[in-house]
Amino acid sequence: MKQFFQLLIRYKFLVIALFVAIAGFGYKAYQDIPVDAFPDITPKQVMIYTESPGNSAQDIEKLITFPVESAMAGLPGVKMILSNSIFGLSYVSIFFEDDYDTYFLRQLVTERLNTVDIPEGWGKPAMGPNTTGLGQVFWYQLEDKSGKQSLTQLRELQEYVVAPMLKAVDGVEEVIGWGGFTKQYEVLIDPKRLQAVDVTYDEIVEALQKANRSAGGQYLEMNREQYLIRGSGFYQSLDDIENTVVRAKEARAVTIGDIAEVVEGKAPRFGAVTIDGKEAMFGMVLQRNGTNAARVVERLKEKLPLVNAALPEGVEIATVYDRTEITDKAVGTMTSALASGAILVAIVLFLFLFELRSAFIVILSLPLSLLIAFLLMKQYGISANLMSLSGLAIAIGMIVDGTIVVVENAFRLLHDKPEASKIDIIAEATAGVAKPVIFALLIIAAVFIPLLSLTGLAGKLYAPMAIDIVFVMLGSLAVAMLLVPVLSYLLLKPARHGISPLMRAIKAVYTPALEFSLRHAKTVTIAAFVLFGAAAYLLSQQGREFMPELNEESIMYRVIAIPGTALSQSVTTAKAIETYIKQSYSSQVESVLSMIGRSEKGETAQANYMEVLLTLKPGIENLPELANRMTHDLQERFGYVQFVPTQPIAMRIEELLEGIKAELAVKIFGEDQKVMDAIAAQIQRALGGVEGLERTEVETQLGQAQITIRPDFLALSRFGIGVDEVMRVIRHGIGEEPVTEKIEGVRRFGIVPKIKGAKTDIEALGAVMLRNRSGKMVRLDEVCDISVVQGPSFIKREDLSRYMVISMEVENRDIASFVKEADETIRQNVTIPKGYYIRWAGDFKNMEEATKKLMVIIPITIAIIVLLLYTAFNSIKKSLLILLGVPLGLIGGIAALVMSGEYLSVSAIVGFIAIFAIAILNGIVLVSFIDELRERFPDVGLETLLKDAASLRLRPVLMTAFTTLFGILPLLYASGVGSEIQYPLAVVVTGGIVSSTLLTLLVLPALYLLFYDENGDRSVRG
Repeated sequence: MKQFFQLLIRYKFLVIALFVAIAGFGYKAYQDIPVDAFPDITPKQVMIYTESPGNSAQDIEKLITFPVESAMAGLPGVKMILSNSIFGLSYVSIFFEDDYDTYFLRQLVTERLNTVDIPEGWGKPAMGPNTTGLGQVFWYQLEDKSGKQSLTQLRELQEYVVAPMLKAVDGVEEVIGWGGFTKQYEVLIDPKRLQAVDVTYDEIVEALQKANRSAGGQYLEMNREQYLIRGSGFYQSLDDIENTVVRAKEARAVTIGDIAEVVEGKAPRFGAVTIDGKEAMFGMVLQRNGTNAARVVERLKEKLPLVNAALPEGVEIATVYDRTEITDKAVGTMTSALASGAILVAIVLFLFLFELRSAFIVILSLPLSLLIAFLLMKQYGISANLMSLSGLAIAIGMIVDGTIVVVENAFRLLHDKPEASKIDIIAEATAGVAKPVIFALLIIAAVFIPLLSLTGLAGKLYAPMAIDIVFVMLGSLAVAMLLVPVLSYLLLKPARHGISPLMRAIKAVYTPALEFSLRHAKTVTIAAFVLFGAAAYLLSQQGREFMPELNEESIMYRVIAIPGTALSQSVTTAKAIETYIKQSYSSQVESVLSMIGRSEKGETAQANYMEVLLTLKPGIENLPELANRMTHDLQERFGYVQFVPTQPIAMRIEELLEGIKAELAVKIFGEDQKVMDAIAAQIQRALGGVEGLERTEVETQLGQAQITIRPDFLALSRFGIGVDEVMRVIRHGIGEEPVTEKIEGVRRFGIVPKIKGAKTDIEALGAVMLRNRSGKMVRLDEVCDISVVQGPSFIKREDLSRYMVISMEVENRDIASFVKEADETIRQNVTIPKGYYIRWAGDFKNMEEATKKLMVIIPITIAIIVLLLYTAFNSIKKSLLILLGVPLGLIGGIAALVMSGEYLSVSAIVGFIAIFAIAILNGIVLVSFIDELRERFPDVGLETLLKDAASLRLRPVLMTAFTTLFGILPLLYASGVGSEIQYPLAVVVTGGIVSSTLLTLLVLPALYLLFYDENGDRSVRG
């Protein structure tokens, strides 16, 4: 190995040129790497929407949702199927295993959809956009400053001008409009005028469909020219519709104008948007799966001037939200921590080394290792986000460990052998530590295997962090083994090393402490293990949660009214809420946006549900206090609706993974919604006294008032009227489903044969007139039973079984202990009938899955580490010696976690894994150096050798400890978006470094002495 390092030094300028090139490519990768707020946590899923206008939830479940679910259940890789059947819409989401390609899955789903048998007229299933759950990268308002455009006109501009232009932007999958009114042309049939002519409703529908047609007649050659023959029968004006012949009888024709008035109207809508007390036209841009969100937003902003130029004067696009805001905040938090950590590490290195040349070499390894990591991140498609950058921030102190060991050894040998060849000394110094350094970094990589093995949400969140740590450690290994020997040869001189005042002070304290530890080796070791036992007990009593709640620095509410609330009433409520917030919190709130019901695509909410998002003014000092006060005021002021505080991204994540919009929930499975509702009421009462429960929300699926029109087959047979004619009247004449379209250029607007005054009230419905073939007029209520009943508002299903949700918000208590007590309370106090069962969902489920996975993977990882240690030392005894020190290194991490009041979360577990790596690293460095001294000085007493080894390795051990500590400190004190996710990790690492360093310097020598006392085994191999 020595010859290899000699070769490197001889070709030093080639090595330097290689790393300059790598640094250049790394910097280019740093500039080009995708940037986002969070890793893509969206599960592999394909969504299927079936629009079925006017149809009830229970009919849609039977005729659309269930057939689609059944067809999809047999696809390969299916993990779960969720569905929601609501008024006018069926939504089915199929979740797949993560190792399947999205486009392949969409192809499989398309093939299966072709086999689904949906009754004619009930809609056609279509796949949803190929986007992620967090794909809403840009929100905008189509703002009319001139006051000349109506909401209907703004909707038309959105659909036919804005959306097509924004869809052309690279990376945009879909543009969704929300709010306004869709224009349609209404043929208002007058029942009195209809009675005067012998025309049925079916004839009106047939006439409209037949009259609105075009045809091609090929071509005609005339005068040596070719003339195309085109039959253009599409409606050009409202007069054309009025002049459409319904029936020609004898010399007189009955036209649409004889029985109806043709006017421009508005189609029924299922959602609306209000901003600051006024209705608005709102749009959302969805990014395509796998694209760079920051780049997509950048391209959209570049396209906006062109879009604005295509709009009428006074109308322009006003940005409401773009992803770069939260991205900049989240990435800024980690970038700041990374930069601060690097600066602190550089200062610490200089203070310990107290020599510019050595410090320069070590400090240079920081940016080079990071640039190599960025190069690998780009190569493997990992974005720069909150989690991946935090991996670099965690590793910032460990990056320099290998370089420190190499430089320290080289400097020591240069001082000890001033007359020897410099090439030989540097090569010997590097070769002497190469094995422990390489194995230590390999072990660090192995330590993070458990994070790479996690699946589900935990895997998607923490795998990028682990991968980045491995990348940056590989980079640091390359720098330490290839570049540092060359730089050491060029920069280091065989001069006496200046002793740092800091090291002099530390040694004055350390030396007597080490002597005490070695004199009382058994006592010190036993005391350490007793401390670990106490710490382990404290950890077992600590609360558990999946991850800390993400603070997005925003305020958002889910506002829920009783089922069946009219859209117009919800719009009125939204305006009142917005006006109240603007007036009461004018100094803190810039704007208030309410999204009511559902948009064109991608939403399954109903008119009784809205999401209210506040745009806050800068400079708010205590956001949690403001949010709590506002929530209390709103609940006091608007007692007839329920306010549930949430955050935009957190809510989408929760909804994506479990189909619920809460961090914790109980799902009740069964068949009868009334029984499930009764069980939910029992559970809500039973949990009322459980500590930590802030609020519960039962997802009320029942209570939707329905007017049921049920044909009387005997009465219909007496009058000679078919059921199909009655249903056509209900669908088109009452339900306003278009029968044809008026085409205006590329724009299309439905034509609806609507019965005038039919939707005034129930009496008006019953008075709708039908005509049989013999010309007799019959009221609808003469041939149908019309009644008002209570039905389901929506029906949710999971894996083909119905379920109902009770959402919960837990405050000041960990999720694990709450679920344990709540589950026991439910079992003791709630009677669940046979055929019904409950299951916990949300954060608790994620935590349980992550814990079970780690319990399997961690023992395997420890076995791999033992194998690597045995390979490095060729001794089981030394492997166990190093491994025994690891639990003692965790003492400080446990103590810090307990004292901070943080719960044991996946983030904290990552911290313990990092401490595990640091303890192993320090143990390898110290034990390998002790072995080296024992080989060189076989006649010196073991205790004396241990003192010398520990004293000589004091500085590198402290340097690695302090660089890691100061590298992680910025995460401990960070306060930006996402900082709370990393806080438990930073707390554990900070405390763990202290105990791990004390272990390495005091307990590990004592353990070594006990393992290899002078009267026993003195061999290095053990």
